[in-house]
Amino acid sequence: MKRFKLKNLDKHSEHVILTLEPENQQDNIDFTPGQYIAIGFENGRRYSPMRCFSIASSPYEGNIQIAMRATGAYTRKLTRLIKDSTLLIQGPFGEFTVKPECKNIVMLAAGVGITPFMSIIKQLTRDASPTNIYLIYASRHNNDVPFLDELKKLSASNPRLKVLHIVNKGQNNPAENIFIGRIDENLINRITNGSYGGRQWMLCGPPKFMSDITKILKNNAVDDSHIQSESFQQGSIFEQGATYKSAINTYAITFLVLVVGIVGVALKDLSHYFEKISKSQAPSIQPVNTPATQNSPANYQSDDEQENRGGDDNYNQNSNYSQYSAPATTTQTTTQTYQAPSTKVS
Repeated sequence: MKRFKLKNLDKHSEHVILTLEPENQQDNIDFTPGQYIAIGFENGRRYSPMRCFSIASSPYEGNIQIAMRATGAYTRKLTRLIKDSTLLIQGPFGEFTVKPECKNIVMLAAGVGITPFMSIIKQLTRDASPTNIYLIYASRHNNDVPFLDELKKLSASNPRLKVLHIVNKGQNNPAENIFIGRIDENLINRITNGSYGGRQWMLCGPPKFMSDITKILKNNAVDDSHIQSESFQQGSIFEQGATYKSAINTYAITFLVLVVGIVGVALKDLSHYFEKISKSQAPSIQPVNTPATQNSPANYQSDDEQENRGGDDNYNQNSNYSQYSAPATTTQTTTQTYQAPSTKVS
């Protein structure tokens, strides 16, 4: 767990950008552009639950920058923090990062889904990477596009970076590459000239946006290995996407093992239960009292009737699911009727 201070809080009409710096050198975080962190803050006398946010800054900047829409109770409290407030950070997490072999990347973002792309673009620009980047970025309004000015500066310094802004409302602004519309198949076809191969596709945004874009790529024969996606869902304890299936699979396997264990214990208990029931329903055995004659010895009893039919047949399962315990029983070697033991499943 690392400790950071709130250095700056930049509020916009539809989003907020927080800049955090480590309290000391030991608290610095070594991350790869595109990853995310879990954040908690002081809430009264205790710390809040942890929530995850993608990192917008790059490792060379020395601080951590995140962006969010303050639409929920958690994010609203987070944006009301004062300067120098202490935050706890865990991470980094995630695999939404650029593969070294990628030379042509198409980034598609919606809203604050731009956050991980900012980290990646900054680092590739600083490194003078030969990677070609085409960013298609959907926002609500042309008057409030997160990181607009920073993207303009990055485009000016990186000849391999092209940025196209698509907005739902407002006005077209060709000088800043801002156009009213939506990201759909027709738009992607115009940008790529209908050529979907030879590119790495990186997607980040709300679930509906992710689903629509993925369907377009699938319809144009883009292989799964060339699609990286991260569903941006604020308020979740973790973010999930195609690149994070390993984490989801871990939870699924754990759940499956638990279910199999419960079923196994239940079947074993049922087996012992029916075994005891079967024994308890065995026919009663009564000694036959035959009068003494010259040809038959008096008071004859078989060896079986003299056998002790009780025994140590108790079953105890060390779990919270069930416990079976049956009392031992003994058959008297007298002429009274054998009484079957009662059973109890607790």
